[in-house]
Amino acid sequence: MKRTIRNVRTKHNLGPAVPLHRRDIAFEERYTQTENGEQFLLFDSGPEEDRLLVFSTRRNMQLLARSRHWYADGTFKTVPSLFSQLYTLHGLQDNKALPLVYALLPNKTEHTVYTFSTGNQTFRT
Repeated sequence: MKRTIRNVRTKHNLGPAVPLHRRDIAFEERYTQTENGEQFLLFDSGPEEDRLLVFSTRRNMQLLARSRHWYADGTFKTVPSLFSQLYTLHGLQDNKALPLVYALLPNKTEHTVYTFSTGNQTFRT
């Protein structure tokens, strides 16, 4: 199935090739922004094997900053194959928990979670 998807994408030029290693991930600018041009890739730790990627928008970060309560969720089953965990931060808006920040974590170590949480303060608006 994965090979079929990759072959169709390549044949019809439906996006970049799927990298084999985290260090090989290269984003064209159009893949770092929303359809209306707003920055979506907030943090990229760089092309190392312990690469960490964080996605959100300025508006989502503002909503998160105004939210009295934050909720976090990490999943290990539904995540791109090059990463170990999809971690999300949710904030309350009109009494509804909304996913506002998405992070792809390379492993489950305390150091990685610390890097994500301290980096998250870097992109506060």
